[in-house]
Amino acid sequence: GLLYGAVFVIFSVFINQIRSGEDLLNVVIALTFAALMVSIYGILQKHVIGVSVNLSQTDISISQELSGRVYSTLGNPNILGEFYLLVLPLVVGLFLVHDKKAVKALAAMTLLLSLYVLLATGSRSAWGSFAFGMAVFIALYKPRWLPIFLMMGLISFFFMPQTIQVRVMSIFNKNDSSLGYRRMIYEAASLMKGDYQWVGGVGLGGDIFQKVFESYKVEELTTVAHSHNLYLQLAIEAGIFSVIFLLSYMAKTVLKAISSFAQLKSGEEGKIKILQIACISSFAGFFLMSFVDYTWFYFRIIVLFFAVVGILSNLNDIIAQTDKAE
Repeated sequence: GLLYGAVFVIFSVFINQIRSGEDLLNVVIALTFAALMVSIYGILQKHVIGVSVNLSQTDISISQELSGRVYSTLGNPNILGEFYLLVLPLVVGLFLVHDKKAVKALAAMTLLLSLYVLLATGSRSAWGSFAFGMAVFIALYKPRWLPIFLMMGLISFFFMPQTIQVRVMSIFNKNDSSLGYRRMIYEAASLMKGDYQWVGGVGLGGDIFQKVFESYKVEELTTVAHSHNLYLQLAIEAGIFSVIFLLSYMAKTVLKAISSFAQLKSGEEGKIKILQIACISSFAGFFLMSFVDYTWFYFRIIVLFFAVVGILSNLNDIIAQTDKAE
């Protein structure tokens, strides 16, 4: 409860203190620089420091050639993937809208290094979700480019290192132990949701979840920190209406942005549209990955998520104020 309270306070301060387009650009530049630092450390971790293979994260009987999965400063490769899902579309947007060559160079370097580290996470869900998020970006920015993007994505797969190809195809392998383990968690958590979703949930927090989950899990499961699904986890902790509220709020915010696209012209308004698209793309990838992971498990990711929500909300407000002025 205190965690979500802290996030609410941070979100409230953010949307009230960072209002102008220049302020929002500075926030995106700061996030880009943070992503660059995270990526540089990730590269050092892979090639200098070294990462041991974590058997709880990788089925080596299937992905035998996959080396240790990079997690940089985030402690977990999937969490690093979630970080990139939220930040990298904004980096692309920054590259497209900023006039200074130095900032464009920062964005380009960050994007290239981050994509490399994203592949080094070995996170299949993050890979697929990022591809989906960028497809949404292109569909909203330049729809005619979408077929080219999809074709290039399909072709590029066959030129990827074999370790990545094997890792991707393992999604369809029924013998993958990590997928089987999650399936058992989903089944037990779904039973738990059925008992608590209409009564306001079991209460907020992973500790409460773990205690109650003990009564539902099968013997094959050891300690389970969460349900590996954001929507399932929220329904269990806070009831089904918390899921409905979250999705309704996000849909309202995103649709407000999309509805303004037709009236946005070139110049400064065009730049706002691109940043709005970047935020929407971040959410597209993030919410897709949320079907297979509890993406709000780490405080830093929750704060980052609501920072992006704040950016989009303030961009929407800038457009609304411009319309009133006219």
